Amino acid sequence: MGEHCQIECYVECPGPVTALVSAYGQLLSQLTTDPLGVEELVARFPHNRVEGRFTWPAHRPTLNMRGNPSLRVEPLVLGWPCAGLSRVWQPHMEVGLLFEAERVWDDERGCYLPEVAERLWHATSAFLYAFGRPVYLTNEWNEGESWAWHSEGRGTLFAFDLGCFPRDGVHERYAPPFDYHMERLPDMDAAYRRSCFLRPPWAEPVR
Repeated sequence: MGEHCQIECYVECPGPVTALVSAYGQLLSQLTTDPLGVEELVARFPHNRVEGRFTWPAHRPTLNMRGNPSLRVEPLVLGWPCAGLSRVWQPHMEVGLLFEAERVWDDERGCYLPEVAERLWHATSAFLYAFGRPVYLTNEWNEGESWAWHSEGRGTLFAFDLGCFPRDGVHERYAPPFDYHMERLPDMDAAYRRSCFLRPPWAEPVR
């Protein structure tokens, strides 16, 4: 698994990023316990210096997710210029969250801890509701691979542990590998790697 896993959501960003960063801040406030800290963090976003490829925030603050057991997360924004990406024609921003692997992964069973699986799903699906773009939960070994398929046409689309997607037909056109379970939910389509979860993480309400 490595040291962390992360939620990845790639959003087209052809112009000023103010609205996108504001939406990301609102989502962080919903998912974490320190809305004032999130507000201060977002206020420091370097709007006037965002160009090319960038990573923010540089100092990697830690926030606590709502619910039990306690989960610490780090906000993460990456800038992706379209230069060098063969299948996208607008700059994109990756908005996401980093989780400590030891808090969410069971090394003995080789899967995500059942007690946090529903909360990982809640956070992943919240990004879809906020941005309307595919969202992936990945680990250090497969992070960015589904994005590489979307943006450059290399690798494979199904290279994530958990994902949820708008019904835009992209994921429906490709049969998932045998080790994935894919399901049509009321508001979206979703899939997970069977070896990573003991049951569908959307099967029970978030505690």
